[in-house]
Amino acid sequence: MRRIHCASETIIRKFFDTDSPMQLLGASDDAKAQVCSAWSALTNTYNKEAPIPGTETLFIGLFDGIFASVAKAHDRPLKVLRKWMAKSTKLAQKKLNSKNVVILGGGFAGASIAKHFDGRAGYTVTLCDPKQYFEEITAMPKAVCNPGKSLDDKEACWPRTVLPYKDNVVKHGKVILGLAAAVNTDKKFVLVGSEKQVVPYDYLVISTGSSYPSNVKTKNATVQYRMKQMQLEFDALRKAQTVLVIGGGLVGVEYACEIAEKCPWTKVTIIQRNDRFLPRLPQPAAHEGCMKRFEELGVTALTQQEIVDFDEDIKSYTTAQGSVFTADKVG
Repeated sequence: MRRIHCASETIIRKFFDTDSPMQLLGASDDAKAQVCSAWSALTNTYNKEAPIPGTETLFIGLFDGIFASVAKAHDRPLKVLRKWMAKSTKLAQKKLNSKNVVILGGGFAGASIAKHFDGRAGYTVTLCDPKQYFEEITAMPKAVCNPGKSLDDKEACWPRTVLPYKDNVVKHGKVILGLAAAVNTDKKFVLVGSEKQVVPYDYLVISTGSSYPSNVKTKNATVQYRMKQMQLEFDALRKAQTVLVIGGGLVGVEYACEIAEKCPWTKVTIIQRNDRFLPRLPQPAAHEGCMKRFEELGVTALTQQEIVDFDEDIKSYTTAQGSVFTADKVG
């Protein structure tokens, strides 16, 4: 009986006293006060030497009602918590058993692979790229000549060529911002970013693509900075009196035509080392179509002019045939 009395006193001090840091949650102050009052009254009648039979039941019964009400008040939150914990455990187990697919580079290849495996059972995707967004590089010749005034400019071309990786390409996995600094194939991890973040992998996809000595491709981290860069590039094209485009492939031809169309006051010259433009296309009509369009736009188009020497400072370019080209802007 003495132990029961001591135990009940401990419960009162820990969970019912107003100064206790462990006060019972979910019970009103009035309900707790009533229990304390009843306990005090029972204690005053309690005879330690000759306790009345059944007193221990009274001490224990003091807490039945209030503990039951607290349990009921916490029943729903506890059910939600148990459900959430079960789901978290399941997800953690699923993640533990899944394979890490790490993708370096978010161009067409990298973004396609990331989107393919993201959310698939058994795989966890991590996309590493120095920028936050996917950019459709094939649209750059047109986009650089129509960057728009803001990211919300619906009439402009460039805002429609970019898309943030997170929640578009990768919805379930991770996107890590930074360049890959090193790959350890023995221990299977990649170091990413200036802080050399360790990214473990089971499968590694290296899709870093190519780079140009121009602003067609870039490593700008944010889409806002890239927007500013595109606007400055277009401003430079508009201010240029002469523009020289080197290379007569798909990019070069489209770039020359877009500049001539958007900046008709600019003298545009395009040179190609082969004897025809678009040499990868077998149809002769492709070259003929280019020449017709160049003539319509006033573009000077020259073939069999291979650059063998150049001076970037004065923007002077010399061909194997001895021709020297200079321009305000070279692309």
